[in-house]
Amino acid sequence: MNRIICGVDVSKDWLDAHVRPSGAFARFANDATGLEELLVFCRSHRVELAVME
Repeated sequence: MNRIICGVDVSKDWLDAHVRPSGAFARFANDATGLEELLVFCRSHRVELAVME
């Protein structure tokens, strides 16, 4: 079984999230609100592991 993983590219202004294997993608502001939205996004896609770069 494949694990559901979210890769997050961190920049000064943005958090770009990409879920595998579904291919879902979203961009969030790199602030407290954006981080909360990223958490909701990951939970909604049943992400098991998140990695940040």
